[in-house]
Amino acid sequence: MYTSVIAPLLVSGVVEAINDSDARLVYVANVTTQDGETLGMDAA
Repeated sequence: MYTSVIAPLLVSGVVEAINDSDARLVYVANVTTQDGETLGMDAA
């Protein structure tokens, strides 16, 4: 699966949540899965 750091930032509220956070490190997972590559996987 080809990923981008831009796509998750387009989801409503993500940029605001990052900006409002005091965290030094933020992890944003992929917003979807792709059959044959990531089907059934999750961030847990």
